[in-house]
Amino acid sequence: MSAVGMGLDHEIVCIPIERVREIIAAVTNIVPVPGAPAAVIGLINVHGIAVALLDTRRLLGMSPLTSHPFAVVAQVDGGDAVAFATSEIPGHLRLGPPLRDGDQPGITEVRAESGGRLVGLLDVDKLLASGLRP
Repeated sequence: MSAVGMGLDHEIVCIPIERVREIIAAVTNIVPVPGAPAAVIGLINVHGIAVALLDTRRLLGMSPLTSHPFAVVAQVDGGDAVAFATSEIPGHLRLGPPLRDGDQPGITEVRAESGGRLVGLLDVDKLLASGLRP
């Protein structure tokens, strides 16, 4: 399986590559959204479309990201897009078979990538089921 890996301050999670629209190498011009849930960093312009930039760590019940210079724009069911903030440059990962179920909400399973590190596979739609859907 191929996926795009995202570093989250020493944690690695990934999104199946077929769900990824693009990677943003320099997130700029973030527009705050007053009253939005804590996981919403703000809105960013992706080819003329306002896309929610989400704090991936907060979505997973962790402390907030310390920085979010990069983003992975993913397609959700229905064709909308959201951007998942990441603290490290996203990259392509080759994943082995599932090793076990995920132990955090939104992580469906844990797999080993080709370098031997364990990564959590994100379920984009489950993460957004709490009312964060665009």
